[in-house]
Amino acid sequence: MKHLVPIVGVVFVAFLVTGLALPVLPLHIRGGLGLGTFIVGLVAGAQFGAALLSRFASGNYADTRGAKRGVVIGLLLATCAGIFYLASLRFLDTPAMSAAILLAGAGAGRAG
Repeated sequence: MKHLVPIVGVVFVAFLVTGLALPVLPLHIRGGLGLGTFIVGLVAGAQFGAALLSRFASGNYADTRGAKRGVVIGLLLATCAGIFYLASLRFLDTPAMSAAILLAGAGAGRAG
């Protein structure tokens, strides 16, 4: 049981970090950037598309090279996603660029 607590904690933090942006992104893209619903769907869908495309490779990686390495790489990618989200705020005056950076961040966050 005590071996499970750190694993559950890491999984919780990873899902918390990647999931926190989901309800905020559509509001920011639609209201803050003034872009349409297609872009909102594209950015939100990128997270799930990246997850779908990367799950098999990341599972295989964790199986062959160890779960600890897989978790560390996943958390690093989630950190990169947060950096992309912050970087997108520098381009609020150019909504298309900000959305492109958000799209890259959404893909990076779920690829881990």
